[in-house]
Amino acid sequence: MRITSLDQFRGYTVAGMFLVNFLSSYKELHPLLRHHNTYNSYADTIMPHFFFAVGFALQLGAQKPIPRLVKRSLLLMLVAALVYWPTGGWRVWFQTLTHIAFTTLWILPVLRSSARTQVVFMVGSSLLHLGLSAWFWHDWLRAHRVIDGGPLGFLMWTAPTMMGALACRWVRDGNLRPMVTWGIGLMLVGYGLSCLTNGGAVAAPPFVPPWHPRDMWTMSQQAASASYLYFSAGFSLIVYRLFVWWDPQIPLFRTLGTNALAGYILAGYTEDLVKYAVPGPWWLSFALFFTLTWAVLFLLERKGWYLRL
Repeated sequence: MRITSLDQFRGYTVAGMFLVNFLSSYKELHPLLRHHNTYNSYADTIMPHFFFAVGFALQLGAQKPIPRLVKRSLLLMLVAALVYWPTGGWRVWFQTLTHIAFTTLWILPVLRSSARTQVVFMVGSSLLHLGLSAWFWHDWLRAHRVIDGGPLGFLMWTAPTMMGALACRWVRDGNLRPMVTWGIGLMLVGYGLSCLTNGGAVAAPPFVPPWHPRDMWTMSQQAASASYLYFSAGFSLIVYRLFVWWDPQIPLFRTLGTNALAGYILAGYTEDLVKYAVPGPWWLSFALFFTLTWAVLFLLERKGWYLRL
């Protein structure tokens, strides 16, 4: 079963990834297009969207045999190792694909459970992550400069993944009302958690540079902090709800969204190729990169070739 709003949302997410990953090295562009690890920028909203889409798809196929889902997760870890490991070892291995694989394995025990059980599991995972962070984890991950939460990041990446699973239930039931309520509520919870910074202080709102020193309560993609991922889970719900309401049928998003894994892997190589072969203004390099990557995915779509695990 395909849900076009999910394909469109995923396609937007892939396009956003192309934008922020490619332009992150151009310092003259707006800071919101880069990761800072001290507040939630536009760039930081993209990765949680992938987990939201994964949770949605997992819930959609929840009746698939569990061993098959385990096998797919392990295979994704292997693909991630082939993509990431050569450039930096274990630390670099813990990026998007690896985190998706670990998070999938973590939530499998509750994939067929009730919505209430899934929410309790999400909150429990978050509390475990917060406890470990207060004990030692936040200091350790900063000292080792891990990426996207490091080896324990899956505990917090569970939040946007579970929200995707809940969104799938609401769409299947034709009950879309909770999306906005939950979305706004989670964003407020995320911001509220960020206000625990420095013993309790009014923190800068999302998308605004911080005015307090960073700690475990700061919205940080590097730390996969609770404040960041609860806000992002709510934000993903709102963005997806807009796609359901708008119901766009944008061919570009369809092409990117139905072959997202291929686009993710391909973009890393085309980005390096274009930046090496076509040095020049950022807008020209980006246009060539985006067009080249889209063209390959479009040809794959025309041939009916999709990379899925």
